Amino acid sequence: MLAFHTPSAEVKGLREIPPSDRPSVTAVFFSFRLMVILGGLFVLLTIVAWFRRNKLESSPLLLRIMLYAIPFPYITCALGWTVTELGRQPWIVYGLMKTTDAVSPVAASQVGVSLAAFIVVYSLLGAAAFILMARNARQGPPQTAAQARSGKEG
Repeated sequence: MLAFHTPSAEVKGLREIPPSDRPSVTAVFFSFRLMVILGGLFVLLTIVAWFRRNKLESSPLLLRIMLYAIPFPYITCALGWTVTELGRQPWIVYGLMKTTDAVSPVAASQVGVSLAAFIVVYSLLGAAAFILMARNARQGPPQTAAQARSGKEG
């Protein structure tokens, strides 16, 4: 239905595609599975944290797990990109243009300069995000208006 908009359409299997036109099945298979597993983990952690939302301070194990889970969305995004890019190989436009025909005549030094620029910019952004998160973590949770009036800390 999704590909041909009719339930009676014939969908060809991978064995019917010439081997030279097939993507790297193993890499796509494992990238997709890991992406789905991490997505399920996000849902599970969200549900557990929602039920424990009023007593998070007394759940150090959950807080530690949530801390270690911070990089998982980035890994999941990279896995999704891997599935997308490897899953369509060797085509840029299926049946019309292969990736070997779409290569731009760009010097390796130009690619290296832009790669270095991306690394520098994203490293600076990552460091800034880490510094801001650490600063906010050290400050602790904000006080409510009632706590501020009574002089109690949160």
